[in-house]
Amino acid sequence: MIKQLLTTTLLAVLSALYAGAQDTSSWSIVDAAKPDVALAAMNDVAFLMTSDWDDSVAVVCKDGTLHGGLAAVTFRQLGQTAVSRPVANKEPALYGGQVGQTIVLTNCKAGTAVTVYSLSGQKLLSQKAAEGKTEVAVGDLTDGVYLLKVGEVTIKFQKGRR
Repeated sequence: MIKQLLTTTLLAVLSALYAGAQDTSSWSIVDAAKPDVALAAMNDVAFLMTSDWDDSVAVVCKDGTLHGGLAAVTFRQLGQTAVSRPVANKEPALYGGQVGQTIVLTNCKAGTAVTVYSLSGQKLLSQKAAEGKTEVAVGDLTDGVYLLKVGEVTIKFQKGRR
């Protein structure tokens, strides 16, 4: 219930920002526990990710940087210089939470390609992102590490069973 409320709230805020209600160039997403530290400028956020087994949120940036394990995020209007920009590793970042049956993506543009690959590059699942929230059913995959590609952004996730 809390995760659904968080996802709905994030979706509403992100939708308002991207709809032009605010200039996204001055808004940043921040860790609610450390509101003075910006994780990313809103223009740099690709999507938000949660799973059915983890109560945390991950912020995935367009350059592949992943800020995971967050209990909650919020939004602040900050100058671009307040955002620290880590150097993106060429290796896809690993989502810290373990995934059971479903990955939930928020803030993807409708129609964006969402694909799951094995580490050997075999395409296993493919779908298009929906408006707002997209659920990716991964329950039929065997336990292991996989690649999730959303548009041009790729991250790794670990599928497990309880």
